[in-house]
Amino acid sequence: MEEKFIQKRCDFTNMEEFGIMEQIILETPVARKGKIGIVSMKSTSMELKKINRNNIYRLILNDKKISKQDVAYKLRLSLPTVSQNLSELMEMDLIEETGTFESTGGRKAKCLSCNGRAKVGIGLDITKNHISLAIVDLTGNMVDCIRVRRTFEADKAYYEEIRSLLEQIVEKNQIDPKTVLGVAVTLPAIIGGDRKSIPQVYLFSLPPDFYEELKEYIPYPYTFYNDSNGGGFAEMWYREKGKNILYLFLGPTVGGAILLDDKIYYGDNQRSGEFGHTTLVPGGKKCYCGKEGCADAYLASSILSDQTDGSLERFFKLLDAGDDHCRKIWEEYVYYLSVHINNLRTFFDCKVVLGGYVGGYIKKYIKDIQIQVAGRNTFENDGSYVEASNFSWWSSAVGGALLYVSEFIKEV
Repeated sequence: MEEKFIQKRCDFTNMEEFGIMEQIILETPVARKGKIGIVSMKSTSMELKKINRNNIYRLILNDKKISKQDVAYKLRLSLPTVSQNLSELMEMDLIEETGTFESTGGRKAKCLSCNGRAKVGIGLDITKNHISLAIVDLTGNMVDCIRVRRTFEADKAYYEEIRSLLEQIVEKNQIDPKTVLGVAVTLPAIIGGDRKSIPQVYLFSLPPDFYEELKEYIPYPYTFYNDSNGGGFAEMWYREKGKNILYLFLGPTVGGAILLDDKIYYGDNQRSGEFGHTTLVPGGKKCYCGKEGCADAYLASSILSDQTDGSLERFFKLLDAGDDHCRKIWEEYVYYLSVHINNLRTFFDCKVVLGGYVGGYIKKYIKDIQIQVAGRNTFENDGSYVEASNFSWWSSAVGGALLYVSEFIKEV
């Protein structure tokens, strides 16, 4: 495995970040005066208990190692309340004692950490020619990932391979099946709000009852997600909290995701982020969708890989070696890419992350892309808002797994 990723960066600077607002009654006199929290008579003791437990868990998750005393101090909770919640979290196997801190005079404080492997999410990314799997634990660490070349076929042999790959990655990493939160199946498709239906799929056909057909082969809860939304969620997770991000997926198709305040914006019809079907060149090349001039017709990874018998890796090797033909193709590609990025920046005024197949190779060329987009921008001369993906092939699968992890953390 090429890369390991650790827990998401979370910079909690005030109590509001932990959701302690109108719903929670804090225990200190200062809190009761309304300087930290606002007392709400609507909240039940059970709700308050859950909020406290969740805040304690997230603080331990964020700090990696922390003492009980520091938990009480940072959240302004009494030691008995903290102790009770810590006991519950330990019974749930979500936290553990991992040694002691250096003594500052007196008994050494015990070190509390999250048990990342208590639960895991699995991402299963299905494309026309590949199957990718990723396991992510509660700290955001990518436990393992695999990718195999396999042309999609809606038949038993293909489904059996999915089952086999799931079994392999779970057994290889000694994952207790009971700890698997679920499998997020990411697809190059528009996914219905029920996370089961597929109103539209790109490049290859899926059976109308695809969700039902998988039941026999995936022995865990599972849901469908758009592949670009999965990739965007992964990129957001490992970046600074509370920022807006546009994720531009540059793969066999061009798509994207809109992430506002750490949440995926799906749109009214689950079609947000379909950046590949914005018109880049009016009356231009015909897109696979039937329209003319779509960004997809100019920015799909095949524009590059078709020059080298379908191998994107070989294209970039030749480009790095100074091949004149590949250089000309790349210059034209970056020209259209810079136009598209500038349009997105103008619309959304936020960071743009380049991912997908091309995104896996683009770090070496990111400075040139930043210069070109800066030259197009009406409002600024800085193109540093454009960044390369943290991942190569794994963004959709990792993001899918993280979607399960994220939902679990919310409910602790």
